[in-house]
Amino acid sequence: MGLITPSYKNVIITETRGRSISFENGRNTMTVSRSRCTMTLGSQTRKEAPEPTGSLVHPKNTLKIGNWNVRTLYRTGNLAQAAREMNRRGISIMGISETHWTGQGKLQIAEGETIIYSGREDDIHRAGVGILMSQDAAGALIEWTPVSERIIQARFHSRHIKLTVIHVYAPTEDADEETKDEFYARLQEVLDKRNKHDMLVITGDMNAKGRGKHQL
Repeated sequence: MGLITPSYKNVIITETRGRSISFENGRNTMTVSRSRCTMTLGSQTRKEAPEPTGSLVHPKNTLKIGNWNVRTLYRTGNLAQAAREMNRRGISIMGISETHWTGQGKLQIAEGETIIYSGREDDIHRAGVGILMSQDAAGALIEWTPVSERIIQARFHSRHIKLTVIHVYAPTEDADEETKDEFYARLQEVLDKRNKHDMLVITGDMNAKGRGKHQL
């Protein structure tokens, strides 16, 4: 297990523009989209440059939100496979665990799906989390926050009620106490600072083997 990355205070993250990545076994191309980054205490919230084009949550519609531990997206073709599975099941938002990607960013696949991700800062390809979105969900994205390689948060627009999704990849009970304490402290901080008027959905792997001292 990798350690939680330190707090991002006093660090400004900028996104590379115009970079593209092509899969070797397919025609899928990912391009880093442009967004602006604004500072918040303890992490950076990235506000989307354009106004949201969609309304994600509606009382008469069913919104499917899922979660998948992919083991790695570092292997060629795994992101395209995750997107196909999401579409097959009709899922609009899918939390992704163990991306094994480093850094933070936002990628769009040629078919239209978008993923935001948060990984380690030391070039070690472990842990890593992301949120994979359909075209409609990506169009409703207001802002997102890469908290650490184990926590990522996204907020979506709706005319009825806004939606906050927090995806987590918790340390296992076998991890050292310092790692577990830091993870749950960071998660509690995110929960305390979220917009209390939003609908809240937490997805991910809590990795608990039994009842312990960590409770939210």
